[in-house]
This record gives sequence, C-alpha cells and structure tokens, in this order.
Amino acid sequence: MLATGHTDPPTDVRIDIIDNTAIISWMIPSNQAVMWSRIQLNDSKDDNVFLDSRKPYKDIPFPYSSFEIANLKMCSEYYVGVKFIGQDGSSECTIQTFWMTTTPENPVLTIDHKHPFVNDNITFTCTATVQRWPRYIPSNISYQFFGIPRGYINNNTLILNKLTKSDKDIAISCQATDDLGKVSNMSESIILDPYYGPDNVLVKPEYTVINVTEGTVLGPIHCTADCNPKYSSQIRRTVAVDNIKINEWSNAKIYSFNEVVNLKIKLSIESNPDPQLVLSTPLRTFPPLRYTKKGIEFLSELPALRCEDSGNYTIQAFNGIKNGDSRTVNLIIYCKYSDRKIYLEV
Repeated sequence: MLATGHTDPPTDVRIDIIDNTAIISWMIPSNQAVMWSRIQLNDSKDDNVFLDSRKPYKDIPFPYSSFEIANLKMCSEYYVGVKFIGQDGSSECTIQTFWMTTTPENPVLTIDHKHPFVNDNITFTCTATVQRWPRYIPSNISYQFFGIPRGYINNNTLILNKLTKSDKDIAISCQATDDLGKVSNMSESIILDPYYGPDNVLVKPEYTVINVTEGTVLGPIHCTADCNPKYSSQIRRTVAVDNIKINEWSNAKIYSFNEVVNLKIKLSIESNPDPQLVLSTPLRTFPPLRYTKKGIEFLSELPALRCEDSGNYTIQAFNGIKNGDSRTVNLIIYCKYSDRKIYLEV
C-alpha cells in the first residue's frame, strides 16, 4: 500500500495477442484488500471501446487476474488501463500500449543456385513480412535456420561454403520472429542434392575395336560412372545390341525364294516426313508399298510374284525432298511345279 493510503497500482501487466483477441493479465498483490480489477480500453483516437454493453470498462472480481477482449481490429493500436478497487479506494491506473498484429507471414526460403555442384558456395535467403499498420513491413524480424550442417548466418541469409557429396538429402528450413516475439510457421524445406561428375568412367570390355559378324549379338557392354544426376542419354549403364544386320536391300544382292512365299522386306530409313516406298522393275512399276514403322525400321510385304517375274527389282524411298534413295536386288523366284504343265516339242 502506498504512503498515501491508496492501493498499489497493478504490476506486470501483460498483453498476449491471438488472432484478433487480446488476453490481458496482471499481478494482484497479496497484501492488499483488492476487491475488483477494472479494465478500460481505448483505441488510437482515444475513443472508448465498450467492454460491457452499458459501460466503457469491465470490473473483474478478485481473485481473477486476466480478461479476454475479442473482435479487435487488426493492424490497430490500443491502450489498456488496469487499476484496483479495494476497501481503501482505487489505485492509480497502469496503462499499456499494444498493436493488434498477426504473426509473421509464412517465410519463403530461396537458394541462389538451382542445381549447385560439389565445391560450390551457396546462399540461402529467408524472407518474411509482418502486418503492421498501414502496410506490410519487413523490418524488425529475426531469422533462424534449421538443418544447418555448417555455415555462416548474416541476418536473413545462410552461406554454405564448398558443398560436398555428403550434403546430399540435408533439409534446410527457416523461421521468422518479429519484434513482439511472435514466431512464424516453418518455411518449406530445400533439400540439398549437389551435382557432380561424371567421374571414374569405366567401360567393360576394355577394347577400342570389336569385330562382329552379321547375325551375332554384341555385348553386353557395361559403362559405369560416378555422377549426380544419373546417366544422361549419352551415357549408358549397359549396352546390348541384338541381331546385328546390314541393310537387307544393299546393292547387287541376290535373293531366291518360292513363288508361294510373300516376301517381307525390312529397311532402315531416316526420313521426315515419312517416305513413300515404290517397287519397280525395268518393265513394270508397282503401286506404293504399304508398311508399318517402328523408329527408323520399315517393314513391308512385296506383292505376289511368280517365277516368270524373276529379275532385278529396285525399291525407292522418297518424301518429296530432293531425290530420295534406292536399292536394287536380284530376285530368283522358283516355280511351284505342281501348278505348271511342261510341254516338250520334238
């Protein structure tokens, strides 16, 4: 109690903000006959905020020492006053000023290298804002980084020197705290995945020249390397080539078959747009061949041929650009003897 005989004023008045609600709390001395704690609230224009439907203040009976004020306007400044009412009269009013603010916005963590390599120095930047009247402001915010294997922190930046392979899969995140002690949510994590290589490239078998025969299988040829990301299309872990063939329609090649067989041909053609395939002899031109395509492989079936059709055949591929390309072969077609009558003149 003061020397004047009045009740001591409230001490340790605290304001906690949750969304748009202010929670006011205070200490009540144990050596004074406090009966009521009176709370009064004013806005920045010094207008009263009615805490009761009839009065601009609220009396809280002893021993309660906290009160919630809901539906306050965000980004606004308020003045709260607390005083005691006891048997010996009223105390002086203790006044506290507070802002209705939100916690810092969810921080955004960025990295200055999209795909950092081993031995690179990289910088993370954590950015957040807090809503204060009359705008969002980034000042008075401190930052904390998590998951740091090492590095140097300067305000809202984290610098990591010389990435190593062992830094892979380390998750870095950050959090912001404003000058009122309000802590933001955690940022999204950035997971380290440093690039390196390819190193230690090894090819087996270790030959520069391999002789193969048509129709045989080449491989497997194994290529390994230490790198991140994994092998690109120019590096193969395992290479296997099945059934090596030359172009079936190379020049001056001879094919023989029975006339009951519909000969199928397979050609390797690189063309864009797809070509037209035309079969011809010195005396006859056939309609364009139909074919199926898989990659650069074209498979077609020749028209029915009889033994008297034996001779040189040319197949031409063209797509309307330049002169196209052609191959010529000699086809020997055997007769089906059961369907022929042989006449002998004497």
